[in-house]
Amino acid sequence: MNLPNRIKSVTLLELLIAIVLVSFVIIAITSIEVFSRYHVLSSDRRVKLQNEASLALEHMTKHISQAIGNTVSDPMVKAYADGSGVRVRVDSNQNGMADAADTWIAYRIENIGTPVTDAEIRYYENAGNGEAPAGSYQSIARKVVIKQGSSSGLEFIGNFDPQRWLTDRPIEGKVVCRFRPAEAVSVDNPETTMRTKIDMPFVSTN
Repeated sequence: MNLPNRIKSVTLLELLIAIVLVSFVIIAITSIEVFSRYHVLSSDRRVKLQNEASLALEHMTKHISQAIGNTVSDPMVKAYADGSGVRVRVDSNQNGMADAADTWIAYRIENIGTPVTDAEIRYYENAGNGEAPAGSYQSIARKVVIKQGSSSGLEFIGNFDPQRWLTDRPIEGKVVCRFRPAEAVSVDNPETTMRTKIDMPFVSTN
């Protein structure tokens, strides 16, 4: 006597277990993909910031190292009173002496936008010797941390006297860049800080 064929079926419990397992697999694959994409994006942003800061420091090193000054006339580097940067007297005719032919250059940080969303480092080729640089400028770095009070993404560190003249060599330049400068640092808003020491001729200090 033949027994009737049994109908094979999946129980509700087995179906639920299968759905849960497949869900775990899908979530794991999605998480890996999202993490990989996010990691690549964050690394790309950080590399761009490092390039921005590095190019700015190279520019400053090249020009500030041409500074000139002596014990009779003013020394060559003076910080701006508002902490926005420095102006530098450079040996334009490269005769190793401070004279009337020398010119003043400047590096300053300026906030951009209303409200402020960004900041840039500006290079003034003919800045004059006043408290505010004159003439046209060249932007040498963007995405610099905005200036807020005494804090900013551009800083020059050295031995300055009370009148803000540099009295000893070398001077250290620091640039801080952030992907969205006006916002706080976060995982998707990386920040990078780069420093360099700029040496100058012995005749360039007071």
